[in-house]
Amino acid sequence: MKRRFIGVIGGLGTDATIRFFENLNRFDTGKTDEGRRKILLYNNPDIPSRYLDFEKGDEDVKESIKASIKLLEKAGVDFVAIACNTVHYFIEDFRSSASVPVLDIIEETREACLEKTGENARIGILGSQKTIATGLYQKSFAKKGIEVHTPDEEWQTAIDTTIDKVKRNDMDDFSLFQEAVDRFQKENDLDTLVLGCTELCLIPSEAYPGNIRLVDSNHTLAESAYQASIGKKELG
Repeated sequence: MKRRFIGVIGGLGTDATIRFFENLNRFDTGKTDEGRRKILLYNNPDIPSRYLDFEKGDEDVKESIKASIKLLEKAGVDFVAIACNTVHYFIEDFRSSASVPVLDIIEETREACLEKTGENARIGILGSQKTIATGLYQKSFAKKGIEVHTPDEEWQTAIDTTIDKVKRNDMDDFSLFQEAVDRFQKENDLDTLVLGCTELCLIPSEAYPGNIRLVDSNHTLAESAYQASIGKKELG
C-alpha cells in the first residue's frame, strides 16, 4: 500500500511538539530521503488556552482545532495526530467533523499501558488539571474495567506548576514535582505512571521515581502515527 501522509497539530506547546516530531523521526527507519514518511506539521500556538471551562461548553478550543484539521485536510493528509492530551475531551467532535481519521492519544496510551503492564498493575495518571478533572484517562481505563489513581489537589498543583515551567522552558528545578510524584507513588503503591501530558516527557528522568514504569503519551502517539503511516495500524 502507499505510504500514508501524516498530519500533525502542534503548538500545545511547541517544545512538546518538537519532542513528538523527534519521537516520530526515531521510528522512521528509512535509509534515504525518499524512504521517509511524508509529514505535515502545523504548529499552531494560537489555539486558545486549554484551561478554559470545557464542561460549560466553551467552543474556542474545539473550533480552533477543527479549523486546524481542515487546513491539514486541504493539504491532502491521510490522517491527523494532535500532540496534546487535554483537547481530546473533544475527540468525538473532531472525528465527526473531519473527512480523515483522527488518532486518539488517550486510547492509544491506554492500550500501550495495558500492553506493558497487564490488568493487575497499579496505575497512576499524571496530567494537567484539566485532563484530570475531565476524567479523560479515568473514563478510558474504566471501559476496560480498570481503576486508575489520580493526584490529590496539593500534588496536582505541583504538577501544573511544573508543566507551566516546562512550557516557559524553565528547566532548572524540579524538586517540587519530584516530591509530589514520589508521595503520589508511595501513598498509592503505584508501579506505573502514565505521562498524560505531552510536556511531561521533557522533565529529566531523575525527577521520576526510579522503581516505576513510565508510559509516555507523547512517545505513544508518535509510535501510533508511524504505524498508521506504514499501514500496520488500522484507521477508522
